Amino acid sequence: MSCNNVSGVKGVFLHKQTQKWSANICIDGKTKYLGIYKNFDDAVFARYLEEVRLCWLGCHSLSNMGSAYLYLKRKNYVL
Repeated sequence: MSCNNVSGVKGVFLHKQTQKWSANICIDGKTKYLGIYKNFDDAVFARYLEEVRLCWLGCHSLSNMGSAYLYLKRKNYVL
């Protein structure tokens, strides 16, 4: 995660001009845009769904869980 990340979730950041949250994911060195959201939780959920689609979660151990999953788990949005 970038040292400039203030959201705490990789691939989720705030646009200061619009005060909306953006989600993206990097696949094979290319950034895939996942959308802009008014709500932080919606942006995190978009990132999480893409991680699930790509089968990135829990491939080898719990330490591989993405920050989007961990955030949603703390909020009791996922199991």
